[in-house]
Amino acid sequence: MRHQESRLKPVTSGLALSVTGGVLAAMAFPPYHQPVLIWVSVVPLFLAIRRAATVRSAASFAWLAGTIFGLFVSAPLVSSHEWTGWAALSRQELAAMRSVQWWFLRGMWVLISVSANGGMWALFAVVLKKTWRDRPWRLIWIAPTLWVALEWIRVQLYWRFHWAVIGNTAADFPAIRQAAALGGPWLLSLLIVTVNCAVFLLLFGARPRRRNLLPAGICGLALV
Repeated sequence: MRHQESRLKPVTSGLALSVTGGVLAAMAFPPYHQPVLIWVSVVPLFLAIRRAATVRSAASFAWLAGTIFGLFVSAPLVSSHEWTGWAALSRQELAAMRSVQWWFLRGMWVLISVSANGGMWALFAVVLKKTWRDRPWRLIWIAPTLWVALEWIRVQLYWRFHWAVIGNTAADFPAIRQAAALGGPWLLSLLIVTVNCAVFLLLFGARPRRRNLLPAGICGLALV
């Protein structure tokens, strides 16, 4: 009985962290519009990945977080089913067409959330779990680079759909959004994930004596 409880605790913790990370990231986007949350939204995901016992469990936690994020962020898709085209339709035809649109858009909403966002976050967790190994320097450069690369690939594969790019949330910070002139939203995503790495290392770094130097320097540079 105790053995089963000890096995359930990491799973429960991972699920809670996954839900928290997905919700925090989603809350930074409209209509919730709390962009300050994006700067700590990836921290729960990092913690879930580090605590995961296997690569598969890390991917599962990240997939859940990404799917939740996608369901929230892509929700505006389901409200765009009122267009009727140029044809003059009867009430019965209009009702039938809207019914088809309603189901189609909700199916696309779930599909994009599960495959595009959930799939991207899961792949992110797989690569990070295999390469990070709790080394701060690796996390600092691997996580932001990998995130931006996967985000770019997702956009190219899914009709150049930029809506869920986390760099877009930096538009509410005038001093930070100017960096988009140099690297578009990708540079902003890179900055956001880097700051999340720094916050994670400040809070959960493995080496108490030295853990603050690198992340504190990154946070200070980002602030400047």
